Amino acid sequence: MRKNRPVPGLAFLGGVLVLAASLAAQDRVKLTTGKFVTGDILAIVEGRVELVTAEAVLEVIPAELVAEVRRGEPFSARVRARLAEIDERNPQALFEVAKWAEEARGMRSESLRLLRRAVALRPDFPEARARLGHVLALGTWYPDGRTAYTAVKDRMTADGYVYHKQGWIKKELLPYLKETPADWVLWQNFLWRSLTEIRKERGDLLWKKEWYVGEETRLVRTLKEIEVLTGDDCHAAKAGPCEVYCYLGREEAREAAERQLKARQWFVATFDVQQRRRMLETSPTKVDWVLSGDASFQKYLDHMRKRGMSQGQYNLSLRTGNYAAGFFYCGHLGREAWKWSLVSHMGLAMMRAFWVGGETPAWITVASGHHAELNVMGDVRVQWVHIGAYDQEVKIPELRGHSMKEIKEAVLSYYRDHEMPSLRAMMSKDMNELTQEIDTLGTVYLLFFLEEHKETWLDFLTQPAPKAQNVRERFEHHFKMTFEAMDLKFREWLGK
Repeated sequence: MRKNRPVPGLAFLGGVLVLAASLAAQDRVKLTTGKFVTGDILAIVEGRVELVTAEAVLEVIPAELVAEVRRGEPFSARVRARLAEIDERNPQALFEVAKWAEEARGMRSESLRLLRRAVALRPDFPEARARLGHVLALGTWYPDGRTAYTAVKDRMTADGYVYHKQGWIKKELLPYLKETPADWVLWQNFLWRSLTEIRKERGDLLWKKEWYVGEETRLVRTLKEIEVLTGDDCHAAKAGPCEVYCYLGREEAREAAERQLKARQWFVATFDVQQRRRMLETSPTKVDWVLSGDASFQKYLDHMRKRGMSQGQYNLSLRTGNYAAGFFYCGHLGREAWKWSLVSHMGLAMMRAFWVGGETPAWITVASGHHAELNVMGDVRVQWVHIGAYDQEVKIPELRGHSMKEIKEAVLSYYRDHEMPSLRAMMSKDMNELTQEIDTLGTVYLLFFLEEHKETWLDFLTQPAPKAQNVRERFEHHFKMTFEAMDLKFREWLGK
């Protein structure tokens, strides 16, 4: 006699094979040996009997072993009518009829009979087994909880496990569970497992006592590179297309990445990126390293030079506020300056990517960086200039610590008695020629363009003019006026 799988629960009694959990009025098959097999006959094909046992196991009795078949109580007329409408070898269809029989008609015994048939035809049928009261333990289905518990207990004990507070654990690991219970979890209400083990299985990576999950696991590779190149123990965080690697720890990195994302979102909304340069919403990813000091930075520079990279290709920031992305800016701003630096550089980098055609006028990129600072940090602290001499003479109040309203008022007050640099002069200066005066004036000039001429300004930034040979011709093409005429409009707006 062939079986689909071993059948727990069958026993010999008085020379007759009987079911440990017998059911009244079941089908019986007498074997040629004189023994009987009891269950629910699913089909008889060419003398071969297919029978479902009380444990929902399908037994196939070859025709040559069948001496006699005795039918038990049939299904009721209502169930037979339902069965006539389906394929009786379809487990899901049998399951649906079983649910109907119990829930709509209260025919519990017939429902159980149908559920056993469904499980016999599809042993891996958790919904049907659950209605039968079966229990899954260690990958094996058992007819009830008591049977499952006994089997599991014997197996787990043999494998070196002990039972502790509703779960099993390896005997040698029990002291660790008792010592640090917060580091363990009762997995599937059965087995005590360490959080470290579960995280590793999930693909999480542990770096310097911090876990990196999902997309963040990719950051660990760069963290290892930073440690080798600079000696700094950094942590990292990712917020959208912004990554920050910071020696001050995970939380500082996370806050910095979120500020970077906020600055990017400000630029996207302010400059209608969705309509004009949609890709800048998510690409490219901006990556920043915040290192512990000049020594770490110098190690990185030495490595990059050996690889033949220029300093303008670096994208770093230091706690001392001395370096960022190949630019030099005032170091006296202190240890917190890097927070403003990253935000400012986001505004600057986004403007450079937003501009189409040639080199972006330096004052425009710097003004964009200051606006990012104002919108994210609440004030301005970074002063950008290319490596070289910087005009330290303060001709108008510093940007640092002021709101846009205060900066605008300071510019208005100063230029009542002083000559204002022309827009033509501002447009002609490169990064190495910028002064603090132009930084401040340019920040206000950008506000003017956004408030008074936004659509034309955005066209100017993103659409090179046909046949235009320089920025002046491009400007006049879009605004239909000269730089000098725009200076007059700016002064008028400034005085409002």
